[in-house]
Amino acid sequence: MEPGRIIFPLLGMTAIALTFPPLALGADDIADPNERAVEQKIPISSDSEPEYQQDGVSSVLVPQEPAPSHSSEDEVLLSATSGSEKQLMIHRRAKFASTTRDYVLAEELYTRLLKGSVEEELKRKVLFELAEMYLKSGENSKAVALYENIIEIYPGDPDLPGIYISLGIIYREMGAFNLAILKFYNVLNVSLRVRNKYIDEYKSISQKAQLEIARTYFMAGEYDTASKFFSRLKLLNLDDATRAEVHYKQAYTLHINGDFPAVISSLQGFFDEFPESRLVPESHFLLANAYKRMNRSKDALDEVVKLLSKTNNIPVDDLDSWLYWRKKTGNHIANNFYEQGNLFDALKIYQSMAALADDPDWQWPVIYQIGQCFERLNMYPKAREAYTLITSESDIQKEDFVPTDNLKTIQDMARWRLDQLNWNNLTDDRIKHLTNSG
Repeated sequence: MEPGRIIFPLLGMTAIALTFPPLALGADDIADPNERAVEQKIPISSDSEPEYQQDGVSSVLVPQEPAPSHSSEDEVLLSATSGSEKQLMIHRRAKFASTTRDYVLAEELYTRLLKGSVEEELKRKVLFELAEMYLKSGENSKAVALYENIIEIYPGDPDLPGIYISLGIIYREMGAFNLAILKFYNVLNVSLRVRNKYIDEYKSISQKAQLEIARTYFMAGEYDTASKFFSRLKLLNLDDATRAEVHYKQAYTLHINGDFPAVISSLQGFFDEFPESRLVPESHFLLANAYKRMNRSKDALDEVVKLLSKTNNIPVDDLDSWLYWRKKTGNHIANNFYEQGNLFDALKIYQSMAALADDPDWQWPVIYQIGQCFERLNMYPKAREAYTLITSESDIQKEDFVPTDNLKTIQDMARWRLDQLNWNNLTDDRIKHLTNSG
């Protein structure tokens, strides 16, 4: 199913589609691709080289010099006599250009420095800053090539763990999951060469690497392996937001693998431990679905009602997320009840869903389903009332109302159902009149 499309099953197993803006959220949005590793400085012994492999990425020490783009002031700077002071001036100008997002000029200045004869300390700074600039500007292929080059030039550099993290995230964004995992494991490999007094610093980035490995397996669809890593991560001393993510994603992997009793147990503990987490609404979705898959209809209904009825203490920034998961959860469970003939529970959810938004794109499909439930329950006056709300002239004639093709279809179906009900009612009256006339 396309993201953001809600399917409402109709009588006779047909369906109408309701489209609402999809959100990039937890259950569907597995990891933040833009997250970058925090700079770590962990001195590593250079007695032996780190265990890394060539990944087939061509690396270049000096990027190709771009076309000149600097101002007359920069021309004066670049034409000045060479020397360490001149190099420092160019370096400061390059950093300023990068900070102000003048990436073309920054790359030109950094490249000019690398082509000259610069001290080793300045050369290292330039290489690292240029790689970071490529990340900021979205030029990931250049960042990868330069980072791989830095690893070869500085095999014992204290910043290598952070570089491996950044490379792993880039490779993951590119869909190269195996390469990404290899880079994250490189962070763990350097533990053999970390000096004892820096163990605490290493633990932090080591946990980061383990988290990224779990996220990568998760994104790659290797849920069994991801679940094992998330299980280990739950034993570590993580911050609250990360612990909530780890807890939720492990429950998600259990759900994918069909271990619904474990999902229920895990998510019940999740709500107790992380009641204010931003992952709470989608956790309700998982839990309600787990109950439904175990044929615990009452528990599934109760879980949906909990989600739909919560209105207070929701942070403003999370309102859209809560609305999205209310719609998704209510639609999914109500449709399931409807298809199985559990009309009373389906009706209860549809009635709660109608109040989630007041625009016709949301309300009309929900109201139509309410009418379908009433009709199948032989509550014809209520069904006519529902269909009439959709065909109401007062709503249709609003100046700013332009129905979409989907709304026109729903409207036509509501008119047809209304005509059928009115015809059935008239026929029943005529038959009653005939049978009573004698």
